Amino acid sequence: MSAAADTLPAVLDEAARRDGSRRLVFPEAGQSCTVAELARRSALFADVLHTREVGRDEVVGLLAEPGAAFFTAFFGVLRHGSAATAMPALTGLGSARAQAERLAPLVDTTRMRHLVVSPELAACAEQLRQLRPALRLIAMDQAGTVERADHSDPAALAVVQFTSGSTSAPRGVTLTHAAAVRGVEALARACQVTRDDVWVNWLPHYHDFGLVTDLVQLFHGGDLHVLSPLTLIRRPRAFLEYVAASGGTCLAGPNFCYQRMAEVADPDWITTLDLSRLRLCLNGAEPVQPETLERFARAVEAAGAPRHVLCPGYGLAEATLVAALSVPGTPPRIAYVHREYLAAGRIERVPAGDRAAKALVSAGRPVDSVRTRVIDGDGKPCPEGALGEIQLRGDSLTTGYLHDEAVTAASFDGPWLRTGDLGFLLDGHLFIAGRSKEMIIVRGVNYFPEDAEAVARTVAGVHRERCVAFAMHPTEPDEHLMLVAESAAEDPAEHARLAREIAGRISEHLGLTAVEVRIVPPRWLPRTTSGKWRRGAARDRLLAQAPPTGGR
Repeated sequence: MSAAADTLPAVLDEAARRDGSRRLVFPEAGQSCTVAELARRSALFADVLHTREVGRDEVVGLLAEPGAAFFTAFFGVLRHGSAATAMPALTGLGSARAQAERLAPLVDTTRMRHLVVSPELAACAEQLRQLRPALRLIAMDQAGTVERADHSDPAALAVVQFTSGSTSAPRGVTLTHAAAVRGVEALARACQVTRDDVWVNWLPHYHDFGLVTDLVQLFHGGDLHVLSPLTLIRRPRAFLEYVAASGGTCLAGPNFCYQRMAEVADPDWITTLDLSRLRLCLNGAEPVQPETLERFARAVEAAGAPRHVLCPGYGLAEATLVAALSVPGTPPRIAYVHREYLAAGRIERVPAGDRAAKALVSAGRPVDSVRTRVIDGDGKPCPEGALGEIQLRGDSLTTGYLHDEAVTAASFDGPWLRTGDLGFLLDGHLFIAGRSKEMIIVRGVNYFPEDAEAVARTVAGVHRERCVAFAMHPTEPDEHLMLVAESAAEDPAEHARLAREIAGRISEHLGLTAVEVRIVPPRWLPRTTSGKWRRGAARDRLLAQAPPTGGR
């Protein structure tokens, strides 16, 4: 990239000049365009915003299905000099009214005046306008008459990414052009992306994991294929078949998506696919499970892929996307630590087969745009091998949260961003232990929710291993660990049996008797837009309704 390409539209224009024939393909929409066409169309869309008198200091919402129009509008908004935020909505994920009600708070948070809308989501947009009458709608499928120049500024706000909301209400993370460009560059280098790569992406563009990996490929890779998020979730075989047919080399997603693909990859079917070009599968946004690494490796290896295609990492919207990443193509590093000591804040290595062993997968080393440190409860740097809060600084990081000075101030320790994540360093590698806000404290003893969930997933009858654990009443003296598990069974007697077995297993493995288990139907547990379990939302939902069948 040249020194002058320090805004996102400038990087796009340079990529178009360098190799504009590379394609964006949207197979389900029957669309495609070249990078050169995208650059030109975005300049014409900037003219639409000019004629509609959109301010260059405002945040413009984008409401769209995966398609060329979204990227045209995204770069058009940036080229116009405004900031863009992608709104989390898709057809097939609830009624237009229900989706509009979920989007309304984001309109308020951003103080949004204009919303650019694709035809597929016009009904949702109209419902949203009824809820927020001052909102002005702009059709996404139109073009101006003049190709507008790039009016963006490297120091100006470029993108507002909403946090996942796994432990709190979503907040608008602000990224300047300079920070976003730096973050995309750092990830491209860490992933070793080249023009020979074909990226197949299912992650939604309204989540940082989807948007930033799309930008990595647009700016630095070869062809980009974008599928609907529902394709992988509902038809994982069809997704893998598309990866094989398109010669895909790179994928990305949370741990659950690789678990989902591994579940359907029976030997008779997977061996009919050719995945020999697959080289990189980013795994992040939720805890990486060693079992998933092994199951997915076996599955894709049978289809000709290298064994170590899964690449664990650690990231967050506040760092543009990735803060640390493993070296592509290398075996995963797994640390086996004593579970009870870890919960108490101390790291002690134990053999893999030890009953008290907790397996943690390395997220790799910090990418070159980020510095990392681990801080203890007194605010002092931890030595290697000691548990503490992970803090970050660097030029790909956010400057704060949109229109929320109090939260912004509380989120920084000087120049260091407080992530709220607990972790430690071993041999320079970063290991993530959990979220400090989600720690469960029972009778003065700390427990990680992931430990209870890992035990519950081994119990037959838990629907697709879907369960979450949390502290039910964090401030009450009779605090206990609550485990909510999905079950496809309808018989109350089976629910009671399953609850008793889960509670017994957790008590046996964690030495904890204060355990309560609730059984709920499939798809009851809420997720974030990136697939993380929303433990706090599950607790709130449980408190708001009559208790399902359970045991304690």
